[in-house]
Amino acid sequence: MVEGTYKFFVGEWRHTNPEEPVRFYYEVDAAGNVTRMIEIFADGRVSTDAISSYPDGASPFAFGSLIGCSFWEIPIGKTDADYFVLEIKSGDFEKHWQGAAA
Repeated sequence: MVEGTYKFFVGEWRHTNPEEPVRFYYEVDAAGNVTRMIEIFADGRVSTDAISSYPDGASPFAFGSLIGCSFWEIPIGKTDADYFVLEIKSGDFEKHWQGAAA
């Protein structure tokens, strides 16, 4: 990863579906591809994924991304009763990435 070519985000999603995360951390490239992510579920489960773990770069959702749309389609900074997404520093993302891998 080249420093400065990625942005990092944290988000929370308030819902009652146990199969969906309630908090996520994303590493996003300039094109809006999510290249690494951490998902935290209400029951404490933690899931991590990286596009580099797919040999051809095609995740189950898209080529080059871990989600099925451009991240830039998500309203960043918007907060409401159901969710919010905020930009964070790369060091904050890396701290959570390393912690999730432990």
